[in-house]
Amino acid sequence: MQHKRLCTWCVVLFSGLTVTAQTTPLSDYRWTLIDAKGEVTGRHENAFVEYKGKFYLLGGRGANPVNVFDPRTNTWEKLFNGENLDGWQIKCQEKDKGQTFWSVDKGAIYCNSLGSNNHGYVWLQSEKEFGDFALRLKFKVSRQNRGNSGIQIRSRYDENAIVDEGGDAGWLDGPQVDIEPTNPWRNGLIYDETRETKRWINPSLPDWKIDKETWAPKRVIFYWEDEESGWNEMTIICQGTHIKTIVNNVVVSDYDGAGILDDKAHKKHNVGMYGYIALQLHKNSENIIWFKDIEIRELN
Repeated sequence: MQHKRLCTWCVVLFSGLTVTAQTTPLSDYRWTLIDAKGEVTGRHENAFVEYKGKFYLLGGRGANPVNVFDPRTNTWEKLFNGENLDGWQIKCQEKDKGQTFWSVDKGAIYCNSLGSNNHGYVWLQSEKEFGDFALRLKFKVSRQNRGNSGIQIRSRYDENAIVDEGGDAGWLDGPQVDIEPTNPWRNGLIYDETRETKRWINPSLPDWKIDKETWAPKRVIFYWEDEESGWNEMTIICQGTHIKTIVNNVVVSDYDGAGILDDKAHKKHNVGMYGYIALQLHKNSENIIWFKDIEIRELN
């Protein structure tokens, strides 16, 4: 007897002869229709199915299928070892180099600038550069947090650039996935810090101004540290000019930056398509925020 089940993300037909499923492999994050003729094994609307040595996630009832798991080639790389800041470096203006805003606390990267709002942008930047990749991490925010953060991607710090209004040298160019705890509807939207751009690129706006009524996603999930587990999950997928962001299993940005991420300004600063990853302490922000389980997988 054939059994049909309609899910949020897939239609799975179970029978003795044919199983058909839509999956999205991690290698390219584009939907693939598998007609496995009985070779797929799996059950229920949320499940992994095994097919030719790989595991595909079939998502239903709110699940967001974004992975294909090959037990023979698990290529996720830890960017944070859970013990210290090896593999990371502080990038900031000269006046802030004596500050200790970034540290490690109970297995997580910890940013604490509470009580200090007279500082510039202070970044914790990876030592390695990346092009096409999938990045996943968790972040937790204290209710005492009073400022902005974000995940800079494909970016680069220029020690000599004078862009800031204060006239101090030092600027980080490149796109940023926003983390705004006091306005969590912004989490996962994309702002571009590149000095010639300095505006929202997803949504596309003329500058830094953005209003909730017009641009808030239809669904927003966010937890303060005293809610649920306290941890929020974020996934960022970059392939070519395409950037996709997922926050707590909700797709927030599905953006094609052709003509922007690869324009003259981004090429000049060697950002947009290739560069470093950095965690942000926004200028003058008083933050208490943690990051952990930071892993990356380079995509061919």
